[in-house]
Amino acid sequence: TNLALGFLTHVFEAWTTGRIAETTIKVVFPSILDEFILGFTIDDPNSSKPERISCLYSAVTPLYPSEVVNLFRRNASLGFWDYTNKILDKLQEKACNTVDPAKPFATFHLPFAKALYENPDLLPESSPKHDFIKFILTSYRDHFFQPRLTLPADWAREKGGCGCEDCERLDSFLVDPASVEIWIPAAEDRIDHLSRILPRLYGVPACETQTSERDSVPGFLVRKKDYQWRRLVLDWEEDQKAAGETLEKNFDQTKLKDILGDGYRKFFGPSMEWSPLPGE
Repeated sequence: TNLALGFLTHVFEAWTTGRIAETTIKVVFPSILDEFILGFTIDDPNSSKPERISCLYSAVTPLYPSEVVNLFRRNASLGFWDYTNKILDKLQEKACNTVDPAKPFATFHLPFAKALYENPDLLPESSPKHDFIKFILTSYRDHFFQPRLTLPADWAREKGGCGCEDCERLDSFLVDPASVEIWIPAAEDRIDHLSRILPRLYGVPACETQTSERDSVPGFLVRKKDYQWRRLVLDWEEDQKAAGETLEKNFDQTKLKDILGDGYRKFFGPSMEWSPLPGE
């Protein structure tokens, strides 16, 4: 991609300085463009991928948005609008690719869409206004803005009892995906025994416990914790904040309203945690 782009730049500069004729560039430029489009990529195979599949990250790309913008300017000068459309099609394909969800939206897709918004003359007159930009915004929204997480339906935990009657009752509760709390009538020595078999998650107890009486009968109250869910929620909140900040760096409310029109309010939806409508 970079090699073809560099060659295109060299050929275009040779034409603008009179070193090659217009008839020559009309033949050479399209042939290089064909190779450029064939091997087009914005993903760097050597860039590190995030641990979380939904996490926004700034990927290192072998291509800068400004370089493609300059190429579009040259296409416009030469009237090669078909090639501009072909490159846009490639960019859409990259943006919606689900094989590698860690796409460089922050470093390429959004800045490039912003540049097209600020330079509408780079697009063919036949292209519907803002269609490509809407596509990028939609891909970004669908990938990075997710509905708030809800408590899991499966509360199953690992069992580890010795097989006695009390342990069997506790184990049945632990492996039950629908049970959250149990009270077991037990004396102090049995409570100590049950406490030792309770499972752990992330190095901490997976259940909260309390000694309590019911109808004057001593017992052991066990309630499953939601550590795993809480950790996912923290990751989700971090991702939503980063996604919102990245979008706002490229498209403020005025630009979003102009691009999305009447669909502005509904675009992110009430189920999305982040919204470009603070206080509305």
